[in-house]
Amino acid sequence: MNEQALRNAVEQIIEDAIDDDEKRVWRAPLPEAQIDELRSILADYRAGCLFAPGDLITPRRGRNIVGTGMPCIVLEVFAEPLRGRGSTGSTHFGARCDMRIARWVGDDYCAFMAESWQYERWD
Repeated sequence: MNEQALRNAVEQIIEDAIDDDEKRVWRAPLPEAQIDELRSILADYRAGCLFAPGDLITPRRGRNIVGTGMPCIVLEVFAEPLRGRGSTGSTHFGARCDMRIARWVGDDYCAFMAESWQYERWD
């Protein structure tokens, strides 16, 4: 397979992996809007976990979490948050995981730690 054919195959795999509703042109918001959102993120982060076990939540739009609009359930809220470890280049490094949640992933339910500031209540 030549380089162009390989590139085309990889692009098709990526295209097939993205749901139609996830396809969009990635444009950064205006700087003023970014500043407002960053201040909102800081306020959410400083507030700590506002959820309790049994609450239904969903990832907030605009966060780096797949599944916005899909329900998750809070299993546990930690008295002392756990800090993410691993590579310093990872978004998980230093993460303040303050709850454990469960949700449908692929073809099964999965539980994992999460940062509450990236979630909101599910309707």
